[in-house]
Amino acid sequence: ILLFVAAANAFMFAGRLADGFDTFTLITGLIIAPIVAIIMLILAHRMTQLSWFFSLLYAIFEGAFLGLISAFAAWYAGGDVVIYALMGTFGTLATMLFLFSTGIIRVTERFRSFMFTALISIIVAGLIFWISTMFGSFDTELGYSFYITIVVASVIIASLYLLVDFDRIERYIEGGASKDHEWSLALGLM
Repeated sequence: ILLFVAAANAFMFAGRLADGFDTFTLITGLIIAPIVAIIMLILAHRMTQLSWFFSLLYAIFEGAFLGLISAFAAWYAGGDVVIYALMGTFGTLATMLFLFSTGIIRVTERFRSFMFTALISIIVAGLIFWISTMFGSFDTELGYSFYITIVVASVIIASLYLLVDFDRIERYIEGGASKDHEWSLALGLM
């Protein structure tokens, strides 16, 4: 349900931008939507009885943000780039779900520790790159290579974090979590 709501709003938002980028839509999509989505995320995890409501609102605002980003990408690189991004996203989700459900990759405490360390490392590397770029410390070729390395590592880490999410959902279910938690767990995958 959340995926459908986000996708429908993304298509609607991107369609609104097909005629041109206006200031109100840009401000709504780039500033207001992410801020409201973060607030809805926090509220959904704090108020489990109303998590269905806050999760739906999160999906709406995430859809607005993704619609705007997709419209920018289509405008800059052509419409096919959005289709390739969607195929890559759902292909990654299906692959990770297959690897998790078959037990080919098991999520252990060691795996979680590695993932947390990898995430912190990516954040630190990104900050170093950003600060170094501001001061002109990277020449073009080295900076580009470092940037590509950070992007590729980020994609791999994000993909592997799906396994941690699947494991968390499985643990909640096995632990007898109430029906109220299903929306916040689905929101975690979003």
